[in-house]
Amino acid sequence: MAELIRPDERVRESFLAAMAEFRAEGRGDIADRTMVGQEIRDYRQSWDTPEGFRRFVAGLRARALEGTPRPEGHVPDTTLWWVDGSEYLGRLAIRHRLTPILLELGGHIGYDVRPSARRRGHATAMLRAALPVAFGLGIERALITCDDTNVASRKVIESNGGILEDQRTNKLRFWVPAKISPLVDHLVWGQIRVSGFGNLKDAKLFPGGAREWDWAETGTRHSPGIQPADTDELISHGATVIVLSRGMDQRLEVMPDTVRHLERLGIEVHVHESREAVKRYNELALTRPTGALIHSTC
Repeated sequence: MAELIRPDERVRESFLAAMAEFRAEGRGDIADRTMVGQEIRDYRQSWDTPEGFRRFVAGLRARALEGTPRPEGHVPDTTLWWVDGSEYLGRLAIRHRLTPILLELGGHIGYDVRPSARRRGHATAMLRAALPVAFGLGIERALITCDDTNVASRKVIESNGGILEDQRTNKLRFWVPAKISPLVDHLVWGQIRVSGFGNLKDAKLFPGGAREWDWAETGTRHSPGIQPADTDELISHGATVIVLSRGMDQRLEVMPDTVRHLERLGIEVHVHESREAVKRYNELALTRPTGALIHSTC
């Protein structure tokens, strides 16, 4: 299953193949003002060696830091790659704040899918996975722009809740809510992979983000189980429906007081074995502000 990761030198071979696809369609020439075009022009020669590619990856990661030197007028940006295993499928960058130029034309988020991976839903999925990451950077509404002739990109933005504000020159400007619930990419014993947030042992999921669910914070144990206090953070982030998992072997209990507490608040509650809980959570998170507590072992 495809997921967002930080730039990683381990996908170099597939990355280079993708860049060759982009160059074959004319990307990277002096008129190409896209992120991919800029990277091809600036870094193509350094990609020829593993060491050069390693420096390129380190540079991309460093761009997210406030203290990294950058050209005047540029802002920090978080670059993420969309991959399926070792296959590079596309890239996305989240600019941490808007300059006057970005407010006019560029927006917060830009993305590209490699030519051979297009028309398979990757752009829509990649953007959706990035929105909670953007929210974690303090972006409540992400500005995303596309050319007025780019029907496919407009559909991607609107599929993720984008609302058209206006058109400036040839650019359509959309505002997209970033406070959405991240999806779970994969669950195995002892590990939960959350799109945009990496691997967690136990997970708290909520509109706008995810983090490790540390039972020690509330003194939770398998019995008597999940307490009302475990759900407070999910509620504070605006979850209107909450999924509680009981573990892979259903040894984790749920206190009756927890369910009653949530129901008194008007919150819909679902209690399931962990694999079924992940499935239900992902279904609900596509359309509703959803929270979850997922336990990855017994």
